Amino acid sequence: MREQQRRDGTPGGMVRRTAAFVCSIALLVLIAACNEAPNEVGSELAPESVNATTISSLTVPLFTVDSTIHNPTFNYNQGFLYIGSTPTYKATTILRFTNLPDTLRTITAQQIESATLLMKPRRYVFGDSTANQLAFDVVRLTKPFVVNDTGNTIKFVPRWNDLFNTDGTPKPDYFSPLPIASFSGTIPLDSALPDLELPVNDEGKTLIAEWLRNFADSSKRQLVYGIGFVPKLTSTVVRQFSSNTLNQTLPNIRMRVFYRNAAGVRDSLLLVSGNDMTLADAPALPNEFFTVQSLVTRSARMYFDVSSIPKLNSILSARLILTVDTTRYRAGNIRPNNTDSATSHVVQLTYLSSRRTAGYLGRRQSGSDKIIFDNVPRVIEGALYDDNGKGYVTISPVNTVGCEQMAIYNFTADSTKRPKLIITHVSRPTFGGKK
Repeated sequence: MREQQRRDGTPGGMVRRTAAFVCSIALLVLIAACNEAPNEVGSELAPESVNATTISSLTVPLFTVDSTIHNPTFNYNQGFLYIGSTPTYKATTILRFTNLPDTLRTITAQQIESATLLMKPRRYVFGDSTANQLAFDVVRLTKPFVVNDTGNTIKFVPRWNDLFNTDGTPKPDYFSPLPIASFSGTIPLDSALPDLELPVNDEGKTLIAEWLRNFADSSKRQLVYGIGFVPKLTSTVVRQFSSNTLNQTLPNIRMRVFYRNAAGVRDSLLLVSGNDMTLADAPALPNEFFTVQSLVTRSARMYFDVSSIPKLNSILSARLILTVDTTRYRAGNIRPNNTDSATSHVVQLTYLSSRRTAGYLGRRQSGSDKIIFDNVPRVIEGALYDDNGKGYVTISPVNTVGCEQMAIYNFTADSTKRPKLIITHVSRPTFGGKK
């Protein structure tokens, strides 16, 4: 036994023990490494993928058709009303008073001493705020704009082209040529502003007496059509006015009336707008652009075909890059909610397939002319799995209630400015079988 111990204590024995110890440590490290998660690249390709392919719309015809979609509509019950015009943008508001009493049918225009429109301006302005000139007429409506308000359903009929000619002049189908009040001047760009007060003329007093008479007769109540605010071409701005909604306390447009009753006693009446809507109009941009406008409701639509990607492949990434002409960007001085700074080139991408929806936000990169949607794989997957690789996306402004305009280059522009879609997809091994 002592002889064996002597042999193990030799230098050769120590070398063998050291080598065994090092091998054991190496084996432990190897086992630990096998249990670690793959790195960022490896995790995308793990565990079975064998090939990654990147394609771009600049080299593969992924886009098929593009267009600017114009869906003329109106702004209703948003808490904001717009009135005014610039050389390229016009906005009007029409409304009706819904709290007329049914006990004053005998009041005549001669008994009405005075009537005043009260409007709460807000700080928001669109257009040449240096000149800051606002001009408009208030006229009676000659036909209803709310055609059905029974059963808790409100249906608004007119769109901009129903109200105005192509040169911006009002159509007699809806507007009387005789104003009941007018404004021309400057409203300060302050956060807290008093009511704008507009005296109503004799034509307006006659209209009020007519309203009171008709409202008291249930068979004629529907003849109370309301009033419209018609912008004049001398305006340089579109201004925002408040309108009450369920979640805020800002006042509606009102009309304060002082009159003498049958006994000669002076009394007052405050009419409050119950239905009001804003409509706007602006021309589209030149053909090389998608025209994206908020209140005018123009958006971009891009149709694509990615059926060249094998249906069972995984979409590793999908990136959409848009280029804008920053010199054509137009917006108000602040966001329409009157509290934040103006939004610059923020849009939303919406995708709707036969089975799913997806939405993303894109913002212009600081110091560049690019709006980038970094990763939109659900769009490509939805098209591949639901609609044989075909679909479309819609680009629209996030701000839907202000006078914002963006110019996004479309597919007729220079190739360096066209929308660019980059897709990386990975295939999976067959292991001798079919995919």
